[in-house]
Amino acid sequence: RDVTRPGVRGRLRAQGRTLVYPDGTRFPWRFVSFFGGIAMLDQGREAELNEKLAWFASQGVTGVRTFAMMDAAPGIGTMFVLRPENGRAHLGRYLEMARSHGLYVEIVALANTRWMVDNERFDMAHHVRE
Repeated sequence: RDVTRPGVRGRLRAQGRTLVYPDGTRFPWRFVSFFGGIAMLDQGREAELNEKLAWFASQGVTGVRTFAMMDAAPGIGTMFVLRPENGRAHLGRYLEMARSHGLYVEIVALANTRWMVDNERFDMAHHVRE
């Protein structure tokens, strides 16, 4: 369907309870949860990721919510595994791809961290800073 897209127009900021573009115009919040987007890059599925981002944009979506890491939880099924260092390594490319489709990105920096913290193999503060 043909949708008029506002596109990426700079960093959003909060104004009261809404988000606005740098010029103060209200941002139309139509996000989709696409948790495994960065994981697709980690798995070498860039072409498929590009198709999905293009489809979201064609449907009037203005942004995607994506995990920057996901740990495997023993005994609990997970959607995917994305090591924190791999998530950080692919983040730049992911942001470029989303922007090329006029999409904003909400990064969920920490997801399913209990198992990493319990095993003392994850520096959360470092990951969030990066």
